[in-house]
Amino acid sequence: MLSGPPARAAKRRPFVPEAQLGKVPGRHRLGELSMSLRTAGLVLACALSLGITAPIQAHAGAQQSPGALAGDAADHGDYATALRLAQPLAERGDPEGENIMGLLYHFGWGVPKDPAKAVYWYSKAAEQGVQAAQNNLGGIYADGEGVPRNYELAVKWYRAAAATGALQAMTNLGQMYEDGHGVPKDDKTAIDFYRKAASAGYAPAEYDLGLMYESGHGVPRDWAQAAGWYRKAAEGFRHQAGLAGDMPDARGQ
Repeated sequence: MLSGPPARAAKRRPFVPEAQLGKVPGRHRLGELSMSLRTAGLVLACALSLGITAPIQAHAGAQQSPGALAGDAADHGDYATALRLAQPLAERGDPEGENIMGLLYHFGWGVPKDPAKAVYWYSKAAEQGVQAAQNNLGGIYADGEGVPRNYELAVKWYRAAAATGALQAMTNLGQMYEDGHGVPKDDKTAIDFYRKAASAGYAPAEYDLGLMYESGHGVPRDWAQAAGWYRKAAEGFRHQAGLAGDMPDARGQ
């Protein structure tokens, strides 16, 4: 299903270019841990938060729905085809088509960038339970991108996506608790969300968990744990970058 880029470049960002959905390096110091590990992990974290993630390939011979075809077109940069296929679907109330329309307007893919239209289409898809739309809508409200900033609505949509297993949304929700945006600041709850996503192998959450152990926020400071989570994150980012090459992905998962 199409989503956007990953969690914040300042952490909070959508599922694609995760649309932006990882944490902005520089917000916290990384101490004296291995510079090579740090550099690799952070550079790749930035790459992922700009949308460099691996496209999902259809099985050979499998028949794809119009929504899936539109998603594939967007993944491959054929935005005219994505728009042609997605728009009639969206106008008929198809949630996948609505989400793709939200992505196109959100990132200005094949259409003029229009945050208001992105919110319109994401909202329709989010109400129908599309994880990527819920997460990306949360990111738009968290950042005040074309709409008044509203952390409470951001938390609402991140929580909805996280409840159905969206790892980016779990990480974004953890960031909201860490920062005290839309919810009372609570480092322990932030860590719970980071750990849940990290335990599933989500590299941005592994990185955030490393930051918490390094800083001693919500947990006793533990350099060994921090180094371990940074290493996992760097390995995950390297793997994703190796799969993706230079193709921006329009999918969340």
